[in-house]
Amino acid sequence: MSFSNPSPPFDSSESEVTDATLADELEARRKLTEGVAYVYVPTQPGETTNGPQAVRFELRRLSDGNAGLPVFTAPELLIAQLGEFQPWKRIAVLDLLIQVSAAHVPVAVNPVVGDDADRWTAADIEAWKRDGR
Repeated sequence: MSFSNPSPPFDSSESEVTDATLADELEARRKLTEGVAYVYVPTQPGETTNGPQAVRFELRRLSDGNAGLPVFTAPELLIAQLGEFQPWKRIAVLDLLIQVSAAHVPVAVNPVVGDDADRWTAADIEAWKRDGR
């Protein structure tokens, strides 16, 4: 399965976590995923903050022309396919399934990315930070 240019990201949460009940639910889900499998997903660059935050997954164009989320079973596999500057996040498989099923986003596990696919560079990351995204 090959990918081409990145598609716009999708936001894994529809709103900011401002409600104590929602924060409790997120903590309960986190506890459920302790000790389970994780995958590594490409994300948009972002600021590191304390507390729960939205993950903006970076979708890629699949070989059939549809947007999908590449996921990798090891960070080395993600870096080999998307490059050393690709922002990424480790996420529990259960959390990923919950988030992508609600958005109806196809997932490709350990895909081979085409040589012509866009890849983040150090300059891209700096420009992203500079533009205040």
